[in-house]
Amino acid sequence: MKKLIAALALGAAVATVGAAGAAEIEVTMLNKGEKGAMVFQPDFVSAAPGDTIR
Repeated sequence: MKKLIAALALGAAVATVGAAGAAEIEVTMLNKGEKGAMVFQPDFVSAAPGDTIR
């Protein structure tokens, strides 16, 4: 029984660490920006698997 509880705790810890590395990136559209009219800010996004882009 103790081994089962230890295995479940280890699994939960690994799952939590994996989610902690994910980033949330917000992209907005501007009427006027440095590069002209109707541009996205930021204009380039480098996302990794698991990241969220809004």
